[in-house]
Order: sequence, then C-alpha cells, then structure tokens
Amino acid sequence: MLIAILVFITGSLACAMAPTMTALVWSRALQGIGGGGLIALAQTIIADIVSPKERGRYQGYIGAVFATSSVGGPVLGGFLADRFLGQKRAVFIGGALMAVGQFMLFGLEDAFFLGLLVLIVGNGLFKPNISTLMGQTYDEYRPGQSQLRTDAFSMFYFAINV
Repeated sequence: MLIAILVFITGSLACAMAPTMTALVWSRALQGIGGGGLIALAQTIIADIVSPKERGRYQGYIGAVFATSSVGGPVLGGFLADRFLGQKRAVFIGGALMAVGQFMLFGLEDAFFLGLLVLIVGNGLFKPNISTLMGQTYDEYRPGQSQLRTDAFSMFYFAINV
C-alpha cells in the first residue's frame, strides 16, 4: 500500500512540475499506476479486515465516494482554483490531500468518514486543474498547435483511464 501511495504522490508531484506536455502525460501515467494500486489494495484490505457481513456496506461507502468525487469534487475544485488557489497550487494540495485521505482510511479507524471526505476534496482539487494545466500548454490559435493540442488531450485522457 505504501509503495502505491509513493508512486501516486511521485506522479502527482511530477504532474505539477511538468515542463512539457510529454512530461505531463508520462507523469499522469505514473500517477495512474499508483492510483490503480491504491484502488486494488483498498478493496483487498477491506476484504481482509471487515467481516463478510459488513463488507458490502464498506464497498458502498467506497462507491459513494467515487460517485461524489467524480461529479461534485471537480466542480468545487475548479471553483477553488479559479477564485483562490491557482491551478498549480491546487494540483499540489489535491495530491497531498488524497495521500492523507488514504492514510486516514487505513491508519485511523475512527476517522474513516473524515478520510473519505479528504479524498473527495483532494480529487476535486487535483483532477480538473491538471486538465486545465494540460490544456494551457498549447495555444489552439497558433498555426500547427491545434493538432498538437488535440493529440495531447487524447494522450492525457488515455493516461487517466489506464
């Protein structure tokens, strides 16, 4: 679990500091590998520590967090970044909050719901702002940049879904 968290955080930091589109795409791919490990290990840990009778309830909590963070989180994160934080700072804070939320979920039994909330906020800060940073890399109105921008978004969304 700690290796997956480390890979995810490393990918998050690399995304925030990526100087080029290629670096951003590869950093996002690294982050996706870490995130995939986190999701798989979270399910495994729940199956290991929660009784079969209560396992469905905890899986439901994870599903609810996923639904909330996929829809409401990015809207809130985009608003906070536009009004207060800026995109790069939001990416750093979002990555850190997601790591803290993972530690809270499995390190502190009494803070399970608070850990879920921290994950939602972190994801909301991270995901829309990394997309915005990626979109700002290429100016769609300069000659030749439109196709580069389209290709970059294609690679970026491929990396998100890996």
